[in-house]
Amino acid sequence: MSCSDPSRQEGANADRARVMFAHRKNLVIPEIFWPLTSSRVLIMEFIHGAKVTDLGYLNKHKIDPRLVATTFNDLFGEMIYTRGFVHADPHPGNVYVRSKEPTRSWWNWLFGGKSSNFELVLFDHGLYRELSDDFRLNYAHLWLSIINGTQRRVFFMYWLTSDAGDEKGIKHYSKELGAGDLYRLFTAMLTARVYDSVVSTDGSNNNLKKPRSEAETKLMMNTASNYLTDVNTIFGSIPRELLLVLKTNDLARSVENTLLVRCV
Repeated sequence: MSCSDPSRQEGANADRARVMFAHRKNLVIPEIFWPLTSSRVLIMEFIHGAKVTDLGYLNKHKIDPRLVATTFNDLFGEMIYTRGFVHADPHPGNVYVRSKEPTRSWWNWLFGGKSSNFELVLFDHGLYRELSDDFRLNYAHLWLSIINGTQRRVFFMYWLTSDAGDEKGIKHYSKELGAGDLYRLFTAMLTARVYDSVVSTDGSNNNLKKPRSEAETKLMMNTASNYLTDVNTIFGSIPRELLLVLKTNDLARSVENTLLVRCV
């Protein structure tokens, strides 16, 4: 569909996403009223709710903010890593929460998980980005290198032999994604952490499991201006699809901070 027909393109994106994520019972994408839609006007279902970061709404309806943040991150993780079809403007105005009667899956009933009393509502489907298989694999391997470090496979599961970030993997996949020799700064940009919190100088620890300390936050704020030239170099060399993913990462981090949680 041509870019000169934005309303129908947005509707088509919404329909595609609705089918693609139909298995997510806690996700709502408004229905498009095609007979009433033209090249200039898009008519869709009206849905009540509140911004995903509206703590007052969550408290009023007894919705767990941590569960909202986890559900949000899980949705966009599937978009990025599994589907390769990513909503390109997922700010809180485009992601709403709608309360509903609590439902409990057989899995939660069996293992004592929380019942779901909300749905995420995704608006504004005008701009999506498709991610190539090569990009998604490199990006996934980069995060595995950052989080897991050295792994040993035992039967069909991974057993971690170290909590340290895998610097060799970080360096390799950062270069595959265009960051070149600036992989340390690139990793800090991805994680919003000082690089030594990811991979210590002796490779012995990974502090991503711990909240960022006040001292680390102050260090990042005081030294950020020293890296502006290198940050611009990275932005100029990485693929455009990665710029979108970085934007999504920043939003997810912002949602977490607003909801006063850290999803780990």
